[in-house]
Amino acid sequence: MSEEHQESYHSDNLIDLMNYTLTNDHLQLLKKLGEMAAKLRMNLFLVGGTVRDMLRGVPGGDLDLVIEGDALAFSQNVANVLGGKVKHHEPFATATWVGAENLKLDIVSARAESYAKPGALPTIRHSHITDDLARRDFSINAMAIHLHPASYGQLVDPFHGRHDLTNGLIRILHSQSFIDDPTRLFRGVRFVSRFNYRFEQKTANLALATQPALTNALANVSPERIVHELKLLCHETDPVSSFSKLEDLHVWQALLGLTFSSSSATHLSRLQEEQNGEPLHWFQAIATVGFLEDNWKASLVPFAITSMEQRFLQNIEDIQKRLTNMTRFSTDYLHKQLYQVPEEPLRFYALSSGEEMQKVLDLYLHQRKQLQPLLTGHDLMELGMKPSPLFKECLLLHECEQLKGTIENKQDALQFAREFFNQKQRL
Repeated sequence: MSEEHQESYHSDNLIDLMNYTLTNDHLQLLKKLGEMAAKLRMNLFLVGGTVRDMLRGVPGGDLDLVIEGDALAFSQNVANVLGGKVKHHEPFATATWVGAENLKLDIVSARAESYAKPGALPTIRHSHITDDLARRDFSINAMAIHLHPASYGQLVDPFHGRHDLTNGLIRILHSQSFIDDPTRLFRGVRFVSRFNYRFEQKTANLALATQPALTNALANVSPERIVHELKLLCHETDPVSSFSKLEDLHVWQALLGLTFSSSSATHLSRLQEEQNGEPLHWFQAIATVGFLEDNWKASLVPFAITSMEQRFLQNIEDIQKRLTNMTRFSTDYLHKQLYQVPEEPLRFYALSSGEEMQKVLDLYLHQRKQLQPLLTGHDLMELGMKPSPLFKECLLLHECEQLKGTIENKQDALQFAREFFNQKQRL
């Protein structure tokens, strides 16, 4: 590394902090890797969330490394010297090494990035650590720790990330950051909520100023990348706050043409309460945005990537159509209309409803769960009935009568079936 680059850094030595937050296995590995890189005349750095969390006093997690040189060749050298297995990801000049006792690290060549158009994946070229840090999302994630024996433990902080950590600020690195990669808005909101930080004022202004271009930028982002960010948001402790902040930044309007209103926030909060501490499902979370607005389903279709999500949308549409036309809401009548709809979309719909409808649907779901049908197709055949579409109708109607309380035992159920088929034969 040149002296010119070194002088540009705000530097502190973090050896004591590393000893406090990293395991002995990780410390020994990092020292060894720094020595190996130095012998190859390369500079190696610890980067990313581990550095950020270390400065927050949080024990280190995954080891992400950047090398000023060929990451693929260096990772292979690591495997040759230390054993373990290495997997190369050649298009991105990255590698993953797994050693004994599940020691794992990701190694990336230092690189610079450029964007052909807003929201697109970047074009990359090999570079040095300052360029590599400059391509990151926020200053608190744009720090590194030198692992070269001569500079071991030195903090590399060209964007004053440590200052922003101390002051609880989320700051982007350049004015085009949100346009180059609008998923940074999701990540920024996630960090604001997780750490109870705030957007630095210029960053907040730029987030709002991107609105005219944000819709076009998001159109260039694949649904899979958006889904990845949504999954991470839903694993945070307060997704409702994150979704509300994204509404304040007009992200939902740009992405879906929908609004995360106060009723959406209530719906999402109810869903979270039902999870009993488990993470929300990302698709149900995004489905609360503008729920049942005119273009709600059409807006979510691009994100319904799997058949499960596609069925969920169809189930919600079916529930809406059936309930809209209903004038009776007794449990037996609801069962006749909704028996094919799975519990999950029904719960989702119920939690979006007013108090009275929620009680009605809650009662139906509870009684449906307790229902133990007294008739089977085998019973109908033993009565001398030939299999036909009438079997399905008879079995459904007997369940409705059970829910209503007019069928209480097996004899009642068999008598119902006889009368049902006798009536059908007379028609």
